[in-house]
Amino acid sequence: EDGMAMGKGRAAAVVLTAVLGLALVAVCLHDEPTGAGGVAVLESSGKEPTEKSVEARIRSAHLLLRRRLAAGLAQERGRASLADSAASEVDVYFGGGCFWHMQHAFVQAERKYLGRTDNQLTSVAGYAGARQTGPNGRVCYHNALARDSDYGRLGFAEAVQVAVPEGQMVQFADSFFERFHGGVRHDPQDTGGEYRSVLGLPGGITSRFIADFKVAAERAGMKLEAGTGGEGDTLAAKTVLVYDTAALPFHQAEAAHQFHDDMSAAYGQPYNALRQLALKDGLIHETTCPLDSSLLGSLLSI
Repeated sequence: EDGMAMGKGRAAAVVLTAVLGLALVAVCLHDEPTGAGGVAVLESSGKEPTEKSVEARIRSAHLLLRRRLAAGLAQERGRASLADSAASEVDVYFGGGCFWHMQHAFVQAERKYLGRTDNQLTSVAGYAGARQTGPNGRVCYHNALARDSDYGRLGFAEAVQVAVPEGQMVQFADSFFERFHGGVRHDPQDTGGEYRSVLGLPGGITSRFIADFKVAAERAGMKLEAGTGGEGDTLAAKTVLVYDTAALPFHQAEAAHQFHDDMSAAYGQPYNALRQLALKDGLIHETTCPLDSSLLGSLLSI
């Protein structure tokens, strides 16, 4: 009787183990029926499961389950990493001459240093460095239809804003000052306060990032000075005016000005096509300025 009881207990254990193993396999391998220890293999064999075969299937199922859990954790860590990266980005604006070539330069920097793809780019052309705006906060390019919003009359400079990770501010400081040659900007033929050299940082000249820019400025034979807004040209002084982005915020330029060829360089259709992608993704928007609603704007966008 004792032998029969032990035999029945052993048989029950085998059956229970088989049921648990098959349940685990079915859960873990339902989309891989012919994989290692797969249910289809078991069914096609036409044999009762043995302890060894069930244990093998359970081990296989456990392994796959661990892999899937690890993959899930990695995916969650990836999402968290992206969120942390976005949280540690700082909006910085840079100005030194025409914003057409400056935007192209920072698109290249984003790709080179951050590996950003077309729909991850953040470089936007615009206006910065003044306190007064036109009606409803509007700031527009030179025009005869909305002179009360003309960026030059209001004291703004052309600039490009970029979302820069805190830990990579040095690379973007270097990229900015590489735009100058002997302390002179890329396009010295454009003169006036609209083309002055500006840098917008949180906190301005007292920003915790200012040291990175001071080193790059000295290397370029230039200097940084606190700006108050609305200044004239800085060309002869080889100076970059530093603004507090909270006090002197960035204003996006017309969509027609985004991802545009420079006066002396054509960047190619793929670069120009970034304008439509940026509009679609919401990085930029069409403004109420005359250039975005006029025939001239349409021609400029071609």
